[in-house]
Amino acid sequence: MQERHQLKSCKLPRVENRQVLVSGDLKSPYGLSLDFVNNELYWADGQCGCIEAFHLVTKRRRRVVHSPEYYPYWVAVFEEWVYWSDRKMKAILKANKRTGEYQKDRGNNEFIRQVWRLSAFL
Repeated sequence: MQERHQLKSCKLPRVENRQVLVSGDLKSPYGLSLDFVNNELYWADGQCGCIEAFHLVTKRRRRVVHSPEYYPYWVAVFEEWVYWSDRKMKAILKANKRTGEYQKDRGNNEFIRQVWRLSAFL
């Protein structure tokens, strides 16, 4: 039986030869973000209250942030931080992408309460 949710890669423009990167224990993966410097793919899974990362070279998967208090929806990675919009907290949050150590909310006003998607640019 095939996994319901999987993260896959393929080479464009053709989508044949898709390769499964991550499967198993994915409930609602959203907000993919690539860390090009460290070759890692990040995603949010709101149903499990976590943000995870997958190293594209070593194929190692790790949980960066996890709490039943969170419902992360969209993820952005910049320098040593992972930022996410959170539906439960109604805020933009950040944590160290290596240690998962949570940092203070980035704000809590009406604009931030409506944020769904984040992006980081170099």
